[in-house]
Amino acid sequence: MKTNLFAILFVLLSSCGRNTDEFPIKTYIVYDEPVNGYRVTGVFYPFDANTETGQIELRFKPVKGGRALVYSNVGKHEEGHPDWRDKFSGKNIFDMVFDENGYVDKASGFKDGETYHWHYHGTQEEYRAHSPLLYDAEFQFHDVDFDGEDELLINTYYRGQIGNYYKVYEITPQGLVLRKGKPFDDINNDTEFHPDTRTIVNWSSFYYGEKIGFTLSKDGKRVMKVFKIGYDSSRD
Repeated sequence: MKTNLFAILFVLLSSCGRNTDEFPIKTYIVYDEPVNGYRVTGVFYPFDANTETGQIELRFKPVKGGRALVYSNVGKHEEGHPDWRDKFSGKNIFDMVFDENGYVDKASGFKDGETYHWHYHGTQEEYRAHSPLLYDAEFQFHDVDFDGEDELLINTYYRGQIGNYYKVYEITPQGLVLRKGKPFDDINNDTEFHPDTRTIVNWSSFYYGEKIGFTLSKDGKRVMKVFKIGYDSSRD
């Protein structure tokens, strides 16, 4: 497929000065359609040719002009776990690695230096119909904190037991700012969002089946109330 000039320039200039020696494979990503008003390109470093995870640098260029957003987890590790590399995943990556039966397709996989055109999978999984979050997208825009402005959600784990895990980034004039602390550390496809009460509900990390609610302030900046919702035996 034809790659536009912007994508070519991004591919040539991305990751300048970054230490990527630990990655044997470097690939280039172009999303074929704008997403939420952005043209999206990236440099993806799979952990190996047939893995469903890796690290990435994504650039979101507004279609109508303006400052681009840049997300990168290249060279980063999970907070509190210096031996665990930060991950990026999603359906496009799975489709590159696995066949239709879910087995690793050794004939496919990522090849160093290649440019891949990805489709944005803006769909939800029927099993998690209660979730407003898109299941197959590597990233998405959603008003997580009920302040009237979308945040950028980055998929860090795909097809886990409770769906995907997401990191939440606030979009500011200075760029992307990671939202830290609960409930934002635990956003996944089982998370419930209740805009009418500005409440996010997550499953407890300590007691499986117990829900924990977090009511946010009107500006979405602070947690005003934390409460337990009880035990759900159907989760056993």
